Amino acid sequence: MVRYRMDIFREGKRLGRRPALWRRHDIYALDDGAAKVAAEECYLDHATRLTLTSFSLCSSRGRFVCEFPTKVD
Repeated sequence: MVRYRMDIFREGKRLGRRPALWRRHDIYALDDGAAKVAAEECYLDHATRLTLTSFSLCSSRGRFVCEFPTKVD
């Protein structure tokens, strides 16, 4: 099992502020795909009750796995 770090962000307290870190979760999964599914479920569960903006997911070694919503340049 690999440990993944999930950072969940909420709206900034002041108008025009960048999203603020709301909470961190550790997710244990066998691979990136399973971790991504678990992270999306966790995010959607919290987002139904709170105003959240996004989340990012990295492996325990700091490798970026995914971000939601996906930024389009």
